[in-house]
Amino acid sequence: MSSQAAADDSQVKTLLRSALAVSAPAVVAFVALISANSLDLLQSVSLSRWGVVAVGVLAVSLGHLLWRGRWWAGLPALAAALIASFYFAFKFARPMAAYLAANPVNGLGDVLHPLVILSPSLVVVVICLALCMASFKGVRLARELGPRPVGRGAWIILGIWLAVLAGDLAYQQAGWRLVKSPDDLVVRLCQPANRLEAEQMLLQRGPAAVPALVEGLSAADAGLACMRQGSLAVLAAMGPEAVPALVDAVSRGGREALQALAAINDPRAAGPLLEVYRAEPPKGGPEFQLQLRETIHKLNPALNLGG
Repeated sequence: MSSQAAADDSQVKTLLRSALAVSAPAVVAFVALISANSLDLLQSVSLSRWGVVAVGVLAVSLGHLLWRGRWWAGLPALAAALIASFYFAFKFARPMAAYLAANPVNGLGDVLHPLVILSPSLVVVVICLALCMASFKGVRLARELGPRPVGRGAWIILGIWLAVLAGDLAYQQAGWRLVKSPDDLVVRLCQPANRLEAEQMLLQRGPAAVPALVEGLSAADAGLACMRQGSLAVLAAMGPEAVPALVDAVSRGGREALQALAAINDPRAAGPLLEVYRAEPPKGGPEFQLQLRETIHKLNPALNLGG
């Protein structure tokens, strides 16, 4: 192999490694997508699943552009890797310094012990620094070689997903206030910064928001207590206005709607609930029937349930 061919081969390998390093954030987006629920994503990165997908696609697109010689495509990954390196280095150094200050060092073993405990942070620092080096080499080489053509389709894909990300960010910051989707507002009952605003919007929607609030009441995840409590509070504040929609939910076997009716405590709901109780075939099974009886009795003890 000639020296020129060897140099070309080395440049190709460097660009390939650099493109993979720039695309590495797509792995983070993929892991977040399959491991985190929608509420966790909103609270941690202020993005929905579409926004996270857009981040992943854009990361891959930047890697492709760097491979094609667009040196600026490596700058976002380079900046992110540098910031992450400093962050995790601090996360490693602070407890390490505290440990060494509190424990006398009499030998190598006294240093190795905290290193073993803090090794995950140290490994992440090494990975981030490696990504920095690969991205920097790619940026420098791409500037030296000059750009190669990029197909129109690649630019179109990049533009579409950039628009998706921008749109998702705009929606999460302010767009939800304009759309006022009840399903989305119920999720925001778990966001301290938006909770009061979401409550007011749900109250303004009135009965139209009840189905979404009943879904919020039935959230099964242990970490969604905020959604269950917030939905119940909004329904209780809505009062008698929510009763018809709640009774309709009960007629379809919705046990959570019974909880809301008990909280509203409107005696006028006892009559429609009695009709549901006497309907054939009974809904919801024995446990539901028992809870229905108890709710009717609480709302109006004078009603004759029979049986």
